[in-house]
Amino acid sequence: MGDPERRALHCDITGPARLPGLRRWLREALADPDGDPDGDPDGAADAELVCTELVTNALEHAGGACVVRIVVEGDRVRIAVDDDDARGGLTPGASRLGGHRGRGLALVGALARWGVVAAPAGKTVWAVLPLAPGSGAPASRAPVRRMAAVSAGYATRMTVSPPLTALLLNCTLTPSPAESSTQLMGDKVLAALEKHGVSGSSVRLVDLDVRPGVEKDMGEGDAWPAVRERMLAADVLVVATPTWVGHMSSVASRVMERLDAELSELDDEGRPLTFGKVALVAVVGNEDGAHKITADLFQGLNDVGFTVPAQGGVYWNGEAMTTTDFKDLDETPEAVGTTIATMTTNAVHLASLLRGAPYPAA
Repeated sequence: MGDPERRALHCDITGPARLPGLRRWLREALADPDGDPDGDPDGAADAELVCTELVTNALEHAGGACVVRIVVEGDRVRIAVDDDDARGGLTPGASRLGGHRGRGLALVGALARWGVVAAPAGKTVWAVLPLAPGSGAPASRAPVRRMAAVSAGYATRMTVSPPLTALLLNCTLTPSPAESSTQLMGDKVLAALEKHGVSGSSVRLVDLDVRPGVEKDMGEGDAWPAVRERMLAADVLVVATPTWVGHMSSVASRVMERLDAELSELDDEGRPLTFGKVALVAVVGNEDGAHKITADLFQGLNDVGFTVPAQGGVYWNGEAMTTTDFKDLDETPEAVGTTIATMTTNAVHLASLLRGAPYPAA
């Protein structure tokens, strides 16, 4: 563009009737300063389309109202749409309205870099598009060609973006079917993830014959290979452990020993198979040690390839030298509930970003 001046718009959208005016502002903000339509920047039509899709998505899925913020500056345009729907984990090709809906985000993903950021009372869906100086070619042709390419890729995009999943590794020392405080804490984490559209399952490792060792398979009868298969199929791993003598349980320690094998399991580009997966930690007990356990697990999980989100751990410590367990409480402490909400929101956001933009090969 010939004019590098920053232009910005901030407006409330209460229904689809406001869309034409919004598109008109964006079109004028991106127009060639000399009024030559062939001089409009490449990407102007794409920006208009992305803006329309993000706003329409918010209107249809988030209560019929949103706030739109657009900034045009230099060689890019940034579009942000705020809504009151706290559910994250948006997936191209998957619509909560069902049927053949859900193609809008596939379009957005083909034309722009985009993401979702959790907010105190909802979320922000953003997109950034590059703008190149006009080529002098008829302004309508390039977008049409890009649209054809996007349409041709719908089927592929929709089949490679299934909903996120989570696996809880319960490292309690209490065998089934007895109640487990660790299981209760882990279930609360899974329930919070489910609010973001993440389906979860759990395994109580003490019930299985997980052999000691540092290989992915320690031979006949070893239950770890089946657990590992479920772990590699999940996007989010939750490791939950009780505190014993100030340390994680022996079952949790065995999990970390078995995960050491992942350092040697690489994909075709030399990356550990755990790259792109997010890890959370939950600790319960009636003695000190939660911070050290969390730190040890964070370090080990990150070392074998998992990514830990901001504030990705939760714990509950009961009064020392008493018999009250987490499962004995009448209700979940507010601090625990708030922490779980934060860690799961951040985990879903991070897992969604890593699925769309995996770590590059070194």
